Amino acid sequence: PLIVEFDPETGFKSPINLFLIASAELEAFEEIMINIKQVAKDVRSDLIRFVYVNTDEENNERILKFLEIEEKELPTFLLTTSKDKLVLYKPDDSKLSPNNIQSFINNWKSGNENPVKVLDGSSFTEAAPDTSKVLLEKEGNGKLKEEL
Repeated sequence: PLIVEFDPETGFKSPINLFLIASAELEAFEEIMINIKQVAKDVRSDLIRFVYVNTDEENNERILKFLEIEEKELPTFLLTTSKDKLVLYKPDDSKLSPNNIQSFINNWKSGNENPVKVLDGSSFTEAAPDTSKVLLEKEGNGKLKEEL
């Protein structure tokens, strides 16, 4: 599929993920997703995996915290890259429009987007809201490990 729904079992399966974060109750949601599928199709050769995070799902609250998304920012999207560390890229304009997302991807590909956060083993602990509980941790296999 061009857009997959977020699943903690597969986590950050691809080294490059574009997270689309919104409520399924959003006005014109289906139309937005149809249009974004075209962008996903256009950039498929870039190996960018489009992942939808449904903010209506209570289970997705942890990934929102991990990605540092606040409710006032919704709906939004962001891009993550992972190799040795997880790097978050957030757009200046978070409108879920095909042109905006395509422009953001083009800027990122040409090096014009700066990361907002880099998480490795040490900075992950600093970013976790409660260091006595690890919310989500990327394992070497690309899956998210959850500990409570």
